[in-house]
Amino acid sequence: MPKWHVTLNGDPWDLKTLTGLAVGVAEEGHTFVLRSPDFDGLTDAGAVQQLAIELVEVLNGLGRMKDGNLQPVTAGGVIGDNGDGMISLFVGDGLSVADRAGAAISDSATGEPIPVPPSPDFAKWAAIAQREPNVRRALRFFAAPVTPVNLWKVYEVIRDDVGGKGQIVSYGWTTADQIERFRSVHSVSAFGDEARHAVEMQPPPRDPMSLGEAQAFVRGLLERWLASK
Repeated sequence: MPKWHVTLNGDPWDLKTLTGLAVGVAEEGHTFVLRSPDFDGLTDAGAVQQLAIELVEVLNGLGRMKDGNLQPVTAGGVIGDNGDGMISLFVGDGLSVADRAGAAISDSATGEPIPVPPSPDFAKWAAIAQREPNVRRALRFFAAPVTPVNLWKVYEVIRDDVGGKGQIVSYGWTTADQIERFRSVHSVSAFGDEARHAVEMQPPPRDPMSLGEAQAFVRGLLERWLASK
């Protein structure tokens, strides 16, 4: 039975972010590869590729938690080792090379950067995502383009998973006031055409969040939720 690895395509800055999460991504020469014990139970390269696509969706969400500016990477070529050499079974695109410095998310009221501390639990969370569909969905939405709609989807998954907004507050993950501020993602007056709603369904919060603050808010909830798993 061959042992598999999958090449990854994307901006090297983003790929290097994933290598620091201890989730099976490594830089080998000029290539970034993903290895997983789950690959080695498979005999079909197509099945490996499909599983890799699903794993990369999770890793992109975790990477976005580490670096709010991360752009999703993609699965590339599948390579199997039958013990007598490396055999490339699928060929993916090459790396897109670009340098990018990460930009801090700032509080709209004070202008001060909102700290996003690194977490040591990414490998554990990646394992949890493999057995819990809600975790996979939340991370997939968090890895998607940062929009009011996608951020609200992450919040909805977490809220419904724990049993409601009241539970989120009772666990001490945030406050009712912060959830009220986050409700600004619905508001046309706060986000225009990017808002979750096309018309004002109710008055917007008095102190609406910026998109950067909303992303940081959801990231904090996501980390606390994952830590509770």
